[in-house]
Amino acid sequence: MAQSKAKLTYWDGRGNAEIIRMMLVVCGEDWEEKVFESEAQHLTKRSEMENMISAGVLCFDQVPLLEIDGLRLCQRHAIVKYLARKHNLYGKYGAAHNSTTSN
Repeated sequence: MAQSKAKLTYWDGRGNAEIIRMMLVVCGEDWEEKVFESEAQHLTKRSEMENMISAGVLCFDQVPLLEIDGLRLCQRHAIVKYLARKHNLYGKYGAAHNSTTSN
């Protein structure tokens, strides 16, 4: 079964979505920028955001939104963490482990 493209929804600009765009490229994900149930590439109107909120699409009523692997993820750090883990870029141990380990 062919996997569908990941869809990133955000305003037309860098902001909170830029790190997600970079991560999608580094991970080699097939993705596009798209507004939920629209032909638009970026959010441009408040009404588009309100439609997404009323449809219950946004977690915490926030963007960026990444639709990937049947999930709807929001909040940039959570999205980047998901992509890193999916593509084995997260590492085995966190930073706290490295700072408390003696050599």
